Amino acid sequence: MNTISEDGNNETVKSSDELVGLGGAVNVDDITPHDSVSQCGGSTTISTSSKSSRLKAMARRAALEAEAEALREQQELEMEEFRLKQRKAQLLLKTQLKVAQAEERVYQQDNAPYAQSVAGTGGPTPARSSVVPSITNNYKPVMMKPDEDETVPSPHTQTEMLLLQLLEQGQRQQRGLLESVSLPHATLSTYQGDPLKYHEFWRSFENSVDQTSVDDAVKLTRLLHYCAGDVKKLLQPCMIMKPTEGYHKARILLKEKYGNPVMIAHAWLRKVTEGKNIAAQDKHGLAEMADEIQICVQTLEAVGQASELTSQHVLLKIVERLPYHLRTGWLKVVGRARKEGRLPAITDLVAFLQQISDEENDPVFGRLTIRDQGSKMSAFKKSGKTSRGVFTTSTDAEGSKTRSCIQCGGEHSLFGCSEFKQLKIEDRLKLAQKERLCYNCLNKGHMTRDCKLNRTCSVSGCNRKHTKFLHLIRQPSQTDSTESRRDIGESSSDARNSPTSSETEATTHHSSSSHVAEESCSVIGAGSKVVLPIVPVRVRARGKEEYFDTYALLDTCSTSTFCTLELTRKIGAEGTEQSLSMSTLDKSRIVTTCKAVNLEVESLSTQYRVSLHHVLAKEKINVSSALAADRSDIRQFAHLADLNLPAARPQDVMLLIGQDVPEVLVPKDVKYGEPGQPYAVRTALGWTVNGPVGNRHRDHDISSSFISSDANLELQVERFWSLESGSLAGQSKCMSVNDKRALRIWEDSIQKKGDHYQLSIPFKERPQELADNIYVAEKRLQSLGRRLRRDEDLHRRYTKAMSGLVEDGYAERVEERNAGSGKPVWYLPHHPVENPNKPGKTRIVFDCASTYQERSLNDAVLQGPDLTNTLLGVLLRFRQEPIAIMGDIQAMFHQVQVPPDERDMLRFLWWPEGDIERQPMVYRMCVHLFGGTWCPSVCSFVLRHTAEDQAEEFSPDAVNVVKRNFYVDDCLVSVKEEDKAVQLVDELKRMLKGGGFNLTKWLSNSPKVMESVPAHDRAKEVEGLDLSYDTLPIERALGVKWNIELDTMTYGITPKHKPCTRRGVLSEVSSVYDPYGFASPYVLNAKIILQELTAMKLDWDEPLPEKQRESWLNWKRDLLLMEDFNISRCLKPHDFGDVTEYQLHHFSDASERAYGVASYLRVTNQEGKVYCSLVMARTRLTPLKRVTIPRLELMAATLAVRLDGMLRRELDFTLTDSVFWSDSTIVLQYIKNVERRFHTFVGNRIAVIHEGSDPKQWHYVNTRQNPADDVSRGMTAEALTTSERWVSGPSFLWCENESRPASQVLNDVSLDGDPEVKSKDKAGVYMTTLSEETALMNKLLEHYSSWHRLKKAVCWLRRYLKWLRCKCTQGPEGISAELLHGSLVVEEMKDAEEKILQYVQAVSFPHEMSTLQAEQNDSAHQEQSCKLVKKTSPIYKLDPRMINGLLRVGGRLGKAMLQEEAKHPIILRNDSHVAKLILSEIHEASGHSGRNHMLSCLNQKYWIPAAGSVIRRILTRCVVCRRQRGKVLEQKMADLPVDRLISDEPPFSRVGIDYFGPLEVKRGRSVVKRYGVLFTCLTVRAVHLEMADSLDTSSCINAIRRFIARRGNVREIRSDNGTNLVGAERELRTEIQSWNQAQIHDTLLQKNIKWTFNPPAASHHGGVWERQIRTVRKLLCSLVKQQTLNDDSLHTLFCEIESIMNSRPITEVSSDVNDVEALTPNHLLLLNAKSPLPPTTTSEADNYARRRWRQVQLLADTFWSRWVKEYLPRLQERQKWATSRRNIQVGDLVLVVDEHAPRNCWQIGRVLRTMPDREGNVRQCEVKTQTSTLRRPIAKLCLLLEVDS
Repeated sequence: MNTISEDGNNETVKSSDELVGLGGAVNVDDITPHDSVSQCGGSTTISTSSKSSRLKAMARRAALEAEAEALREQQELEMEEFRLKQRKAQLLLKTQLKVAQAEERVYQQDNAPYAQSVAGTGGPTPARSSVVPSITNNYKPVMMKPDEDETVPSPHTQTEMLLLQLLEQGQRQQRGLLESVSLPHATLSTYQGDPLKYHEFWRSFENSVDQTSVDDAVKLTRLLHYCAGDVKKLLQPCMIMKPTEGYHKARILLKEKYGNPVMIAHAWLRKVTEGKNIAAQDKHGLAEMADEIQICVQTLEAVGQASELTSQHVLLKIVERLPYHLRTGWLKVVGRARKEGRLPAITDLVAFLQQISDEENDPVFGRLTIRDQGSKMSAFKKSGKTSRGVFTTSTDAEGSKTRSCIQCGGEHSLFGCSEFKQLKIEDRLKLAQKERLCYNCLNKGHMTRDCKLNRTCSVSGCNRKHTKFLHLIRQPSQTDSTESRRDIGESSSDARNSPTSSETEATTHHSSSSHVAEESCSVIGAGSKVVLPIVPVRVRARGKEEYFDTYALLDTCSTSTFCTLELTRKIGAEGTEQSLSMSTLDKSRIVTTCKAVNLEVESLSTQYRVSLHHVLAKEKINVSSALAADRSDIRQFAHLADLNLPAARPQDVMLLIGQDVPEVLVPKDVKYGEPGQPYAVRTALGWTVNGPVGNRHRDHDISSSFISSDANLELQVERFWSLESGSLAGQSKCMSVNDKRALRIWEDSIQKKGDHYQLSIPFKERPQELADNIYVAEKRLQSLGRRLRRDEDLHRRYTKAMSGLVEDGYAERVEERNAGSGKPVWYLPHHPVENPNKPGKTRIVFDCASTYQERSLNDAVLQGPDLTNTLLGVLLRFRQEPIAIMGDIQAMFHQVQVPPDERDMLRFLWWPEGDIERQPMVYRMCVHLFGGTWCPSVCSFVLRHTAEDQAEEFSPDAVNVVKRNFYVDDCLVSVKEEDKAVQLVDELKRMLKGGGFNLTKWLSNSPKVMESVPAHDRAKEVEGLDLSYDTLPIERALGVKWNIELDTMTYGITPKHKPCTRRGVLSEVSSVYDPYGFASPYVLNAKIILQELTAMKLDWDEPLPEKQRESWLNWKRDLLLMEDFNISRCLKPHDFGDVTEYQLHHFSDASERAYGVASYLRVTNQEGKVYCSLVMARTRLTPLKRVTIPRLELMAATLAVRLDGMLRRELDFTLTDSVFWSDSTIVLQYIKNVERRFHTFVGNRIAVIHEGSDPKQWHYVNTRQNPADDVSRGMTAEALTTSERWVSGPSFLWCENESRPASQVLNDVSLDGDPEVKSKDKAGVYMTTLSEETALMNKLLEHYSSWHRLKKAVCWLRRYLKWLRCKCTQGPEGISAELLHGSLVVEEMKDAEEKILQYVQAVSFPHEMSTLQAEQNDSAHQEQSCKLVKKTSPIYKLDPRMINGLLRVGGRLGKAMLQEEAKHPIILRNDSHVAKLILSEIHEASGHSGRNHMLSCLNQKYWIPAAGSVIRRILTRCVVCRRQRGKVLEQKMADLPVDRLISDEPPFSRVGIDYFGPLEVKRGRSVVKRYGVLFTCLTVRAVHLEMADSLDTSSCINAIRRFIARRGNVREIRSDNGTNLVGAERELRTEIQSWNQAQIHDTLLQKNIKWTFNPPAASHHGGVWERQIRTVRKLLCSLVKQQTLNDDSLHTLFCEIESIMNSRPITEVSSDVNDVEALTPNHLLLLNAKSPLPPTTTSEADNYARRRWRQVQLLADTFWSRWVKEYLPRLQERQKWATSRRNIQVGDLVLVVDEHAPRNCWQIGRVLRTMPDREGNVRQCEVKTQTSTLRRPIAKLCLLLEVDS
C-alpha cells in the first residue's frame, strides 16, 4: 500500500499479503504503533526507511538473479515440451528484475546525501554489488544486546530478521532445485495392474510427475502413458474429461481399483499361501519365502489389514509350503505358544522362518545342513553292492590340458594308439569297461547314448553307435550277448548301441518301448534275481462254473485291477467297452479302449475267494511268472525256510490286482531277515516273497509298475452330460416288489416307544447270514486313529460327536464283546465327514457298504421305496407365496429307533473317552443311522406316518406340508399371510414332536413369524439379532442362496483355483449349483467350452488351446459378477392382492450350439394388474453330430412341453392355461399339421408335444422378443445381471391378450418338399390307415434284425401275457413253475411264428384276408377262392387260400409228391420287414449262396412275389458277400491335370518319373543289376532314359541331376510313392534351398521343383508313364533277347530306345500322301539344342530369312499349333469310368485290397478322412485299420458297409 511520510514523500511499502507470498512469516497483527512512520524522527525515519528499501530491493534482485540462473540450468535438462513455458517464466523474471533495478536507482538518487553523511561520520560506506555473496558477507543483521528488553523488539531488527529469512529461504530453494536437477534420471516402470506394485508405482509417479508444476493435462497424459493393459482401459475415459477433472478422476479410479487396502491384502495372502513349495535343500527359496512373509506383514500393517493374517487357516497354508523337517520344527513353536495360553501368530512364524533362513544361509556353518551325497556313494561302493544301470562318469577339471593315452601313456588319443589297436576286441572292450569310456568316441564323461560325435560303426551292415575298434566280428548268442553286457555294466539304453547286442534284441527293445498299452518298464541288466509278489490263483467269470489257473501280481502301485484278454477268452468273461485314460511309468495319460469284466478269484493255498469288480482287460501285462519265488530261491534264507511255496510254472501273469481291492493286499503277517534279504508277506491269497533272492539268474527283467486310470472320471463325465440332458417327463414313482416288501415289514413292526417310533431293519433274509467282521472294523479304527493323531482339532470334534451319540441315547455300550453270542453280529466302520459350508461341524458316518467275505450290511437289507419329494418340486413350492418359512429336523435319522434284538447288527468300536491309547470298546447304535441304504426311506416313512396318525388333531395344511414340503429333514414352505404362518409353525412343531422329531433352526422373512418362535429354536444365524432393526442374514435353502432381508434368490459362487485343463474346467462347471436355471445363459458358455474340449479329445491334464483358454479365463473372470444377480423369491409381489388367473408361458429357441426353454408365470389380480416372473429355465447343448436347426427347434419345443408337465405337477396353483411360444415357423407348422406323416425323429417328438399340449396353445414370437434366445446363445454375467427381459419376460406379457404377437405368418409356410415329411409311396394301393396298436406292432417287428430273435421275443411276450391272465384269473398261486422259470419249447416258437405271419398278412393283404376269412367255411367258395379275390390283387394268379388262419398259395401243385408247406407256401409281401428277415436267414443258412439257390430254399415254405429284387438287395448289402466277392470302388475319370495341357513350354518342363528293371549287366566276371529311370514329358509325351546303379536315394538324385543337365530345368515332377523317390524329393529340395541361399545374387534362373506324389498303391494315377514303361520293356525284349550286356552297351541301348520312342506319332497317321506327316516328340526335341529365348512373332516369309533363329522359332510355333489342333482333341474322350458313382464317406466300413495276400487276409478299416477333388469326387481317403492309418485310392478299397446303413 502507499503511505505518506512526514516530509511528504510517497513510499511504497509491501503489504503483509505480499510478504507472505515471498515466503515471510509476517502477520498483520504483529505490526505495532511503533512501527508507524509518524512515530519516528525525521532523519532517522528517512535513513532507516531508505536503507530498508535498498536492502529489500537488493535482496530481491539477488534472489531473482539466482532463480534466473537456476532456471537457465534447469532449462538445459528439462524435456522439450516444457521449454516454451520456461522461456515465458524467464522473461517474466527478467521483467521483474528490471523493475527492481529501476527502483534501486530511484532509491540511490533520493538517498545520496544521507549516504554521504553516513560515510563522513560512521566510516566508509561498503561497496554495494548485485552479487548475493557480497550482500551476505558485508551485511550483518542488528542483534539485540543482552541488557536490552527482549519483549520490545526493535523495528529495525524485525525487518532485518525478515530479510534474512527471505534470503535463507531463497538459498534453500536454490539448493533444492540444483540438487534435484543433478540427481540421476529416474525411469518409471509401466504399471500392469498388480496390487502388490501399486504403492511402488504411485510413489515414483508422485515424486516424478505429480508434484511438479506442470498442468494437469500433461500429468494425465503421463499417467496414461505409464499404464498398460486393463489399467489403461480403466483410465481412458478420463481423457475425454477436462484436464483437471480427468486427472483427479484418474487418481481416484486408480486408487479405488488397485490401491484398495483389502485388495492389496488379499493379493499378498494369495502370494504367501499359494506360492511354490520349498524343497528340502532350497536355501535360496527359504530365504525368499521368509522375506516375502516379512514384507507381507509390514505391508498389511501399513494398510491397516494386519487382522487378515491372524487366521490359523492362513498360517496352516503358509506352513504347508515348507519342507517336512521344518513343519515339525514349527509344531514345536505352536506347542510353546499354546503352553503360554495363546494361539500361534504370524509374528511367531516370521521369527521362526527368519531364524531358520539365517541358519541355513550362514556363510560359514550353513554347509553343515547339506547332506553329504559323496559319503553315501562311497559307503555304497564299500559295501560291495553294484547298481544296475549306473554308469559312473568323470570329467577333467582342466579341460585345456592334453590328455594322455590310457593304454600306453603317450600324448595321443586311443584312436592314435598302435598298442591299443593290436589288442584283441575282447580286451579292448574290457579296457573300455574298466575306464568307463564311451563306446563311440572312447572318451570319459558321458555315456554312449549322450555322445555328441555324430557317427556310427563303419563296418558294413552294423550302423550302430560305437567305434569300429569295438565291433565284434562274430555274432554272439543270446546268452553271450547278455553276459557281455553284464560284464560291461552298461545301461539298457546303451545296450542297443552295444557292440555285442544282436539285432534281435534291439528289435525287441524297440517294440516293447513303443507299445501303447505297456504297464511295466523292463530292461535287461545285471545283478541278482529280484522277485515280485506273485501268487498262483484260480479265476472264473462271474456266473460261470469253470476255473482257470494262472498267476496274479499284487501291485500296490496300480490304482486299478487288470487282466489279459487271453484270460477273458479262456474263462468266457463278457464285459462292456469303455474309454480309459492310463498313466504308466514312462507315459502319461494314454487314452485307450478296454473291456471291463467281473471276475471271481480263489487262492490255491488258502481257498480264500474274492470278487473283483470292474477289471480292465488288456492285451498284455508284460510280467512273467519267472519273477515269482519258488522253493529253490528261498532255501538259503533261514527266516523263509518254513514257507511252503508252490513250484512256479513258466507262464505269463494274466491278472494284476491293484489298490482298488485292498482286502487282498492287506498284510496279515510279515517275515523279514537282515538288511538286503527278501521278506515274505502273507495275504488273503497266500504267501508272497519280495526282494532279491540271489545270483542264480545272471540276467532278468527289471519290472516297475505304475498304473493310474481315469475310468471313473470318464464315467463322471457321462453322468454329468446325462444329468444335463435328463428327462423332465412326468412319471410317478413306481414301487418294485422289494419296495412293497420293505413297506410291509415296517407296517408290521412299527410301534411307539415313548415319544419315538421303533421299526425293524428290512433284512432280505432272517436270520441274517453275515459273518463276524470285527477284524475289518479294527483295521479301519486303526486307520481312523492315525488320522486323528495328525489332526488334534478333528480328534476333539470327533470325540465330542461320539460322546453326544452315547449321551443322547442314540448309541449304547456293549458290556461284553461276545454278549449275545449265537446271534448274528456286524461291526460298522465309521469316519468323519465335513461340509466346507459348515465349518466346525463334523458328522459321523457309518460305512454300511463295507464288505467282508463279499457281503456288506447294505447288501443284506432292502433299500425301501423312494418316499422323498423331488428337490426341484420343494424349491418351486417355496416360491409360491410371500411369507417364507424354513426349518430343519434335528438329527432326523436318529429319531427312529431299532428293536433291541437287531441292534447287534449295528455295532461299532470306539475308544473310551476318545483316548486313542486305550483299548477300544464295543458300542452299538440304538437308532437308524446315517449311512444305511434303507435309512432315508424308513425316516421318510415315519415322518409321513406321524402326519397321518395326527391328521385329525391338526389342520390339513400342516399335514400337507409334511407330505409335500419336506426334502429329507429340511422343511421349506411359503404361505400367504403372517398369522397363518405363525399358526403353521406351531402346528408343525407340535405334530412332529409327537413322532419324536424336533423341528428347529427356524428362519423366515417375516419378523412377526420369527418373534413367535422361541429363541432356542431359531437358526443360529439370527440368534441375538433385533428382528425389528437388524439386517436378516443370507442363508442357503437346499443349496440355493436366499437373501432373507431382501427376499431374493442370489448366487455366491466362489471361483476355484483349478488349472486350465479339461479336468479343471469339468470340476468348476459341475460345481455350479443352479436348480432353477436362472444362470443358464451364463453357465452355457462354460458348457460349450467343455463340449469343445471333449470333441477335441483333449487329455484331462493337457493345457487348453489358446482360444479355449482365453474364453475360459474370461468366463471365470465374470464369475464374481454373478453375486450381483438377484431375482425375487416370491412369484408375485407382496402387496399384489388376490390372484384371479395363473398362466404359464414357455418360450423355446435353438441355435447351432444349444437349445433351451424359459418358463414364466403370468398372474392377474382382481384389479386387472399383471405381473410376470421367471419360474425356471433349462438349456441343453446340441449333439456333437450335426443336427439341423428345425430339428433342434423341435427338440426345444419338446423340452418346453415336458417342462410344462413338471411345473403343473409341482406347483399348487390352479393354472388356467399354458401358452407355448416359438420363433420357428417350421416347427409351428409341424405341430399344427395333423394330416402329414413325418419321419421317426420328428414323428416321435410331435407325438410328445401333442400328448402334452394342444396345437391351439402354440404361438409365434419374434426372435427379438424371445427370451429363450438368451438360453440358446448364452450371455455374459454382466449382461445377465442387467437384463430385464430375462427376469420379467418380454414386454407383451405384461399387456392384454390383444397385444400379443400374431401368428398369421404360418399361413405362408408350406411343408411341400420338406425332408422330414414322408413322401407318398407309389405302392399306396396297399397302404391302410394304421391304428396305434398297429403302429406299436410294426415298431416291435422293425426293432429286430434277426428272424430267430424276433420269434423268441414274441414267445416271451406271449408267455408274459399268459402269466398276466393266470394271475388275474387264478391268482399268484395258480401260476405254474414252468411258466415262470421254464425254457422256451419248439411249440411256442411255432406258435409265435404263426402269429407273426398272421399279423403281417393282415396288414399286407387286408381285403384278401377278410374276404377269404368270411368264406372259409363255405365249401362252394372253397373251390373257387380265386374268384373271391379281385383281379387287381397282386396275388390273384396264385389262387390264394386260407389254411389254418394263414394265407397260402393254392397253385397247381396240389397233387405233387411234395410236403404240404412246399405245395402251399405262405404268401408274404416283398416289401415287408418280416420277408426281409426270412430271406436274410435263408441267405446265412445256405452259406451265403446266390439268388437261384435262395429262391429254391424260400419256396419250400414261403412265397414272396417279385422276390428276386429283394434277394438282390440282400446280396448287395451283405457284408460277408461283399468281403468275399465285392468289387473295388470306382469313380468317374477325372479331368486331365493342368500340367498335361500347357503349351508353349520347353519339353520336359513337367515330367513324370518312374523306375523299371532290374536289368542284369555283366561287369568283369560278375553280373550286377541295373535299373532304368524313365522321364516322360507330360505335355508332348517325349521320353528320356537314364540308367541307375541301385534303388537308393543317392542314385535317384544323380539320375535327376543328369537329366536336368541334359534337358534343362524342370518345373514339376510327378511320381508314385517309391521310397527312393520320396527320399530324393526331400534331399533335393533341401539342397536346392541351400543352392538358392548361396547363389541368390549370382543367378536368377535357379528355380525350385514342385514334386507331386500319387497316393500309395495307385499305379493307375501314373498311367501316362506306366504305358511308356510297357513300351520300353517291349523294345528291350525285342532288341536284347537272351544277351547279357555290359554298362556301355546298355547305355547305348537306352539311347536307341529313347530315339525310337520319341519318333512315334502322337497324332493320327494319314494314308493320304498330300497330308503332313504325323506329329512326333522329335519335332520339338530337335529344336531344343539351347534354352529357347523369348518367342517373337513369325510369318511364312521367315523360312527364307537370313537369320536361322527365326526359322527355328517358326518350326516350334508350327509344332505347338498342330499339337493344340490335332493332339489335344484326342484326349477329350473318356475311355472308361465315364459315370459318377457314390462318393465314399467318412465312417464307411471298407476292405483294404492287398494284392500280395489272400482275400480273407485283407484288412478291414473305417474311413477317417476323404479327399475330394475340385468337382467333389472322392478319389483317395485315409483309412483307419486295426494296426495303422493308411492313405489309399478308392481303387484299392472294397465297400463293406455304408455309414448311413
